Amino acid sequence: MRKISVFIAVMAAIIIMTPAAFGISYRYYAEPVTGINIESVRELFVRAMDKQSGDTYIEGDVKAQYELGVLFVEMYNATQFDGSVDYDEAKNYGKLFNLNQAAYWLRKAAYRDYAPAQYLLYNIGRWADVDSAPYMWLDKSVELGYARAQAQKADLELNKVDSMIHKGEDFTEALKQVIRLAEKSAEQGDAFGMYVLSRIYKNKRYPVYDESKSAEWEKKARKAAKNDPTIDFDDDDEEDLPKIREKKKK
Repeated sequence: MRKISVFIAVMAAIIIMTPAAFGISYRYYAEPVTGINIESVRELFVRAMDKQSGDTYIEGDVKAQYELGVLFVEMYNATQFDGSVDYDEAKNYGKLFNLNQAAYWLRKAAYRDYAPAQYLLYNIGRWADVDSAPYMWLDKSVELGYARAQAQKADLELNKVDSMIHKGEDFTEALKQVIRLAEKSAEQGDAFGMYVLSRIYKNKRYPVYDESKSAEWEKKARKAAKNDPTIDFDDDDEEDLPKIREKKKK
């Protein structure tokens, strides 16, 4: 038994000493990931993180916080594919992690009245349980004059107008408010706001019905959409709805 113990001890010593004896040191390095600039991401984190300098508390760069939120949203979207059962479990964990990280960084920027972050936080909050009051963030973004938020709010309120018509209620003021929101968005060049205006003037149930205005706003919306990577018109959809994607920059 003693011989065996001595043998094990000697072998252990050889294993421990061998790298040093041959001038080799082992340290784990990750293989480089293609398609991702790791250094840029690291710098983004440095800019976004809050810092403490003595008694002074310095908040991170608000735009960097928003951009980190967008990055994690994109990472979440990248996991939307099928794989093996084991991989699906890891994928689901990654999806949850990415979405919560996105919400964390977006919320930091949103509380500092950064309208694009408020709007994106609303968007992920309405289809995932990452924020308890997504519509609050939409309203705040609208108040700050963010064009896409104004268009989204107008689109939502237009559905309420249709409901009022169905119930036989007076919708005059509600429709005026929707038009004001859509016009504010369209004035800033937002394709979605232009689309909402086109939809309004196309509806024969509204007193502002005007087929020529509808066609004019649709034409403007399609033209604006060509220069906007966040929106596409789906010609296969029955109502020709635009597909809205998250905006990367302010």
